[in-house]
Amino acid sequence: MSTRGNSRWTPLPPMAEDKIVIQKQSSLTNFPLRPLKTKRPFTPRDRHWNHHGHNADDPLSLVGTNVRISLPSVKKSLLRLESSRKSSTESLGSMRLPAILESDPQNLRLTTKPKRQQFRALQAAVPHENEEVDNILTASRKFSFQAQVRTTDRNNDITTPGHSLTEIQDCLHRVSSADCQLTLLEELRQLAKMLSLIKADTQQRRAIYSTLSPLVQHESSAVLIALLDVLLLLKLSRINLTMVAKILFHVASSERNDEELHAKAIVTRFFHAISESCPVTDGDLMIYGYGALKFVSFNRNILKDLVNQGLMDVLVLHLQILSHHIEELNEPTPNELINEVFQISACLRNALDVQEGRNSFMKLDGPSLLARLVDQFKSDPEIMCNMSRILSLLSLCDDNAHEALNHNDQLISNILELIDSHRGRPELIVRLAFSLGNFAAKYQESRRRILNHGNMLTTLPEVMSQYANQTIQSLKERPTSKVLEKKSLPSNSGAGDTTDTLIKLIRVYANTSIDAECGEKIALNDTVVQTLIKLAEASNQIKCEELALPTLATLNNLSFYPVLHHEEIFEQIILFIDRQYPEPIALEAVRVLGNLSRHPQIRAKLRSNDHLIRVISQWSGATGSKLQFPALGILVNLMTDAEFRAIFRLRNGTSLLIGQLRRIQQTQDYALGSLLCQCLWNYCIDADDPIQLLGKRQLDALEQTLIGLLDLDAEEDPNVSPTYAEFSSVGFYLLSKLCSE
Repeated sequence: MSTRGNSRWTPLPPMAEDKIVIQKQSSLTNFPLRPLKTKRPFTPRDRHWNHHGHNADDPLSLVGTNVRISLPSVKKSLLRLESSRKSSTESLGSMRLPAILESDPQNLRLTTKPKRQQFRALQAAVPHENEEVDNILTASRKFSFQAQVRTTDRNNDITTPGHSLTEIQDCLHRVSSADCQLTLLEELRQLAKMLSLIKADTQQRRAIYSTLSPLVQHESSAVLIALLDVLLLLKLSRINLTMVAKILFHVASSERNDEELHAKAIVTRFFHAISESCPVTDGDLMIYGYGALKFVSFNRNILKDLVNQGLMDVLVLHLQILSHHIEELNEPTPNELINEVFQISACLRNALDVQEGRNSFMKLDGPSLLARLVDQFKSDPEIMCNMSRILSLLSLCDDNAHEALNHNDQLISNILELIDSHRGRPELIVRLAFSLGNFAAKYQESRRRILNHGNMLTTLPEVMSQYANQTIQSLKERPTSKVLEKKSLPSNSGAGDTTDTLIKLIRVYANTSIDAECGEKIALNDTVVQTLIKLAEASNQIKCEELALPTLATLNNLSFYPVLHHEEIFEQIILFIDRQYPEPIALEAVRVLGNLSRHPQIRAKLRSNDHLIRVISQWSGATGSKLQFPALGILVNLMTDAEFRAIFRLRNGTSLLIGQLRRIQQTQDYALGSLLCQCLWNYCIDADDPIQLLGKRQLDALEQTLIGLLDLDAEEDPNVSPTYAEFSSVGFYLLSKLCSE
């Protein structure tokens, strides 16, 4: 056909007269096969709690949409301290609560976690008598708590500025007003802060715990937040830190509390405490704690603070610890560990929403961790749903996260296996397929990896066919009087779920077929092609544009290669050209038709359809329309048949082509000019005398137009379109043919 010059065009030997130009696709070769784009899968952002393996309405769920969290185990933890306190003074002196973190709000930082053996030794140690501490506490009581309690007869209204710990405890048991309780809790916070600074002993902390015990199941979020504020000032045992996690979990389930939690630095203080814990031994703490962090991380400001404090490092560390521990187990993974991975991975998904989180994730070799977790939990649909959301997010990024995932062979292999093993979970498959489609859209090596996996041409076509049948049935059951649009297929409806999942599966094949080796194999897969034909037919019958567009785009890519059932494809494609569809739909249909017109059988059917010829001719002359370019591609291929050239001559089509070529000087659309020259070359291919074929007037006009456009110095002009080199080559061949004749 033509060659592309590097800098300045040099004459080549003239084409032989039987060298007919065949457009291999509906646009020039400098317009390659296009990746198919689609919308991101819908991800709910509501704060609802799902304990692993149970829905929110399940009796085993800890909290539902409108159900308060039940905290019997929390209260039991506190009451255990009270009963210990009542048992004997001697037993109190021999007990020591484990010091997990000293949570001074003025000194928030991660500290090195002690070894488990040292940690247990500290718990077993008996504290020595500390007279200095007792003296300081005595002085503090004299200094801070000299005021007397004054209350009203009915409201128990606290009006005094300060009380002793015993008085605060007595008042908290007596008052019912939340405002009064908040006042007392503020005083208790000051006392707790003082005690934490002087490192109060276990007995004094127990006194505070027992004072706070009645407030654990308080109805007021403000009181619970104040309660958390006090507790996080003290050294907390593992049991009490778990209690704090449960309270925070309940408070964080409502976004209305975010601002106060953020203002009092409760979330960051709790995060530092949980970061010092062991995920293998502190199961409940991890489940409730990361459940709470998952809730509050929906708040962008809190999330950024947590990420800056090292959230991603801790998430990855805890998941690595759990993963290695599970690998060493010689028995089925306990439910508690599965629940932990479920909650931590959900929190990880939120942490990846910010760029800083993704950067840290990549530095910590996050993709390898993901691949290992997917391999360990691939039979667990809930955890895989979290993983699929992570993959979906990362595969959409334009940063180094996308590239790192792309180069992980095991991860792509796991995704294809997951799609096969979880066929009945559209909420999982939609994100996995979306991730695969993103990889295939950007990376050539990903296309080869995807195709080389056995499932790509065996089980994955079956999954696509399954969702195609479900989608067609769902859409046919809808009222036929209404045209279905994108907005009429919400993600929370049955049709919306299956339709979106199906589109993502179609897109995997559309983007993988960009590679020639992959595209040729996919185009010869009977299940894939037959499913696309069935979808084209169904989307035409019900006029579902959302489904028609990806189906036609995929058929366009596949029809670039020798494709099965090309005549069946043609019968469905012409229906989209025959009806009044929006331009994007018609554009994809014309592109497919341009590819199919390389087949002699298809060109014969086109010649016999006067309506199609008329429509294609109209689009060929539609200046400025996106349809003009692919319509001219069809004409280029039709001109290879003498029968059509005769029809074209009778329709005086050459005047249209010459007129369009004359406009190139103004529009400088040299890609379109090349296509016009190819079309005229094929039209004149067997002419012994161009004057007899075109007439002297048209021949002179064509020669003058080409001479005006072919400027040999134009290729050196940086302002000239890069497509000019190809145009000049094709235009010169055409001009040489006309002049030689």
